[in-house]
Amino acid sequence: MANYIINECLTNDEYIVSGAPTFTSGQTIWFIFNEGSYCGTVAEVTSSPPTAEFYQLSTDCCDCLSNITESLNFKFIRCDTSEEINIEAINFCDEYGVPTTGITYEIQYGSETSFCATFSGLSSTGVTNYHYSSGPFLLCEDCQGQLPVYNLNVTATTCDGYSQLIILPGDVGFDESKIYQLPNGQCVSLTSGETVSFYADSMIIAGPFDDCDECAQPFSANTGGNNGEVCVIDCSGNTVTVTPPHPVYTNAQNQAIVQINAITIGGNGLNS
Repeated sequence: MANYIINECLTNDEYIVSGAPTFTSGQTIWFIFNEGSYCGTVAEVTSSPPTAEFYQLSTDCCDCLSNITESLNFKFIRCDTSEEINIEAINFCDEYGVPTTGITYEIQYGSETSFCATFSGLSSTGVTNYHYSSGPFLLCEDCQGQLPVYNLNVTATTCDGYSQLIILPGDVGFDESKIYQLPNGQCVSLTSGETVSFYADSMIIAGPFDDCDECAQPFSANTGGNNGEVCVIDCSGNTVTVTPPHPVYTNAQNQAIVQINAITIGGNGLNS
C-alpha cells in the first residue's frame, strides 16, 4: 500500500495519506487530521509515513469543501486596504476553482470595475454576484499592474453651489479642500467618486487655489521681462516706476488674461 503526498486545497500545505484505495495524481480527497476534516489533491507517492487519514474521494476541492462546511464562502482582503470581502464561493468555484491562501486574484462584483484582493481563508458568510476575473498573482502589485487604466468620476461644485459630474483622467491628483479651474473657466471644488472605464471629458487647467476669489483672479500673459512696469519722469523731474492699466481679455477657456506687455490708453479702448 503506497503513501501519497496530499496538498491541502486552501493552503497547499503537505500531508501524507495512505493510499487505500490506490490514488491517481490530481484526485481530490477528504481526509482527517487531528480529528479535523480537510480537503486536498493527490500529488505523488512518498516513502514517508502517513500523517493523516483518508476519508473519501471528492470530485474537486470546491465539492469537498462544500461537504465539510455548512456554507462555502471565501474571504479576501482588498489590495492596499484592510477591507475584508466575503463572497459566496459558487461563482468563483465555477469560473476558477478554490483560491490559495496568500495569493492575489482579480475579482469583480456584478458589472462593476474589477479589483485585486488577496485570499485569506474561509468565511461563515458571503455575498453573491462576485466573480473571478484573472489570476493567480503572487503579489498585489502583479495583479494591479495588469489592470486597465480607469478614469475617475468626480463631482465638481462651483463657487455658487452648482454641482455636476465630470470624468477626469485617472492619473490626475487633486486636493478636495482646494479650488481648481476647469477648461470652461469655472472655479470648482472636486470630490472623488468611483473609477470608470469611460473616456475623460474634462481636465484641470489651473490650481490649486485656496479659495474662489484667488481662482477668479485674472492670469498674466507675456510680461516682456519687466512685469509690465514702465519708467516715467514726474513733474519734478524725477524718474519713477509706475504700473499702468493693462488690457484684459477672455481666452478660449473663458479665462481672464491680463496682457501686461501692453497698456490701455485713455478711455477709447485702444491698446499700445
